[in-house]
Amino acid sequence: MVLVLILVTLGSCALFLGRTQLGWSFTADPDILNLRLPRVLGAILAGCGLALAGTMVQRITVNPMASPEVMGISSGAALALVLCAWFGFTPTRAEQIIYGGIGAALVMMVILQFSKRSNYAPSQLLLTGIAVSAALDAILRVALSSGQDNVQALLTWLSGSTYLASYSDVSALAVGVLVLGGGTFIASRWLDILNLGQVSAVSVGSIRSARVCFY
Repeated sequence: MVLVLILVTLGSCALFLGRTQLGWSFTADPDILNLRLPRVLGAILAGCGLALAGTMVQRITVNPMASPEVMGISSGAALALVLCAWFGFTPTRAEQIIYGGIGAALVMMVILQFSKRSNYAPSQLLLTGIAVSAALDAILRVALSSGQDNVQALLTWLSGSTYLASYSDVSALAVGVLVLGGGTFIASRWLDILNLGQVSAVSVGSIRSARVCFY
């Protein structure tokens, strides 16, 4: 309840308060609110998505220090978009979501494959993710330094700005958060079992559930 109140308060401040030449001021102008509302909702939903992603990564790696940024998953999504622009493609917003998702999924598969020999030990997963993240960041910086117009146009997206957020983006985010959030809730039992470790997961759950969790 406290977190909900904080979210509503901060969202209201972002929606109705703004800085002008005369300082901070309150506004209820419908035109201004129509510009701010999709950006505020987009930021809130993006935060919900990051929270879900962080929870999933921490449970899969059984490491509370893991996150999409540390594991290189975010860098994989960003690099996929930058490479598309680097080779002359101008992805639409829907294509950005698809390409970014593919890049993130590929990075996660690479990390799991490298950690297979260590039986997916939490420390090994984290170290592999940090190494992959550093490599992807280096490639990303080289691509951004090329100076191409298509690549530079993605800087706003990569910086996490909500400047270009629209109601269609909010709708897409809402659907994604609801679908992934529902899937996470359905899989909560398997995630709880996975967090106990492989030996405990096999003894507490069925063999099939353990395989689903680990493979």
